[in-house]
Amino acid sequence: MFVVDAAGSTDASSFGGILATAAKAKGLAGVVVDGAVRGSGSIVESGLKVWSRSITPRTGKRRLELVAFNDVVNIGGVQVRPGDLILADNDGVIIVPSDVAQTLLDRALQAAEKESHLLKALEQGASAHDAAGILAPGKW
Repeated sequence: MFVVDAAGSTDASSFGGILATAAKAKGLAGVVVDGAVRGSGSIVESGLKVWSRSITPRTGKRRLELVAFNDVVNIGGVQVRPGDLILADNDGVIIVPSDVAQTLLDRALQAAEKESHLLKALEQGASAHDAAGILAPGKW
């Protein structure tokens, strides 16, 4: 995963279609940009998953500079360190510090198992009371 800290700036792009093609060819899983991207059509065509704050036609060339690489950055006010787990889907992005990633994954698998059981029960006509017994409304 490639993470770009552009401090939320949407004035110019800090990632685009050409880089997406190169990143995909190198096997990157995705890109998270706390800022703007451009060339969204090319990004989609590349097949690379990209999450950004916005889209702009304005290039970042001669407007932005690289300050650090493979270093600690902030994305949306959350600190991201090399090695942290980054999970992203259509609903957004979460950052999991590497030192708690395994614990989180174990809990997430337990939650997914409960949700699967809950969905099956609901498909079979379970009541709200039954559902609350499967997956209590409190924390997992």
